[in-house]
Amino acid sequence: MIHVYTLKNWYFDQTKDKYRVWGNISGNDAFEEGQWIHTSFVTRLEVEWGALHIYTENSEYLAKYCEHDALDKRVLRRALRDYLWPDDVLVFNKIKQSEDRKQMNKKSQQTPDDFRTCAILTFSSDILNHFVSLELRQGKKIYRRLDYDIQRGMFEDAFVLSDPAMDYYFRFFPFGKNAYQFDEWQGKFTPVFIRNMGSEDFYASTVYGDYVIPPESTILISTNQSDERISTSLDSTDHDKTTVLSHASIKMK
Repeated sequence: MIHVYTLKNWYFDQTKDKYRVWGNISGNDAFEEGQWIHTSFVTRLEVEWGALHIYTENSEYLAKYCEHDALDKRVLRRALRDYLWPDDVLVFNKIKQSEDRKQMNKKSQQTPDDFRTCAILTFSSDILNHFVSLELRQGKKIYRRLDYDIQRGMFEDAFVLSDPAMDYYFRFFPFGKNAYQFDEWQGKFTPVFIRNMGSEDFYASTVYGDYVIPPESTILISTNQSDERISTSLDSTDHDKTTVLSHASIKMK
């Protein structure tokens, strides 16, 4: 069985007519998480939903368009032409578009410090039963932090975090690995952020759309924050179109 490893901040380099890829690797027990590595020589490339699948003789890597480092524009063009022609120009443009959106999002991305009140729900798949904390902020300071130990029993299908006296109510339930569906939250502590403190992607299905929250990220869940929504359905041919999906349509890794 071939394991698929993830590369972040990746780019191609070229030696004569061969290519390899540099990046921070995740999911490979032979390396520390996030270690900077280069692959062996690339044997082929495939395209799937906003990412390149990079194959070497013994390994397969997933490199998302939005994680491209942009250091290798000329080499990237050549590699895509050599492995993906006649679709190379289309893929190159999509990678460039993803880079541009990422930069625009960094400039405009709102954080908890931008709001007078907000709530932050923190999850981690690395801790048994998915530890979660609820951080309530008021006046740009932490008003209260509540730690929870979620017990995922056979007959338990929903979790409720609430306190009428403090005016907050959150309800969510699991539907897959690292994945929860949320009811619409209520109370004065809005807007709501979801933080992923784990090492794997976290999936959140909300009334605002379905989101994937990368490791060590904090994402605002709102109608205005569309870049982190899951952007492709299983039958989609447009890799850049934002599509709000139901949780039943999410393709888990």
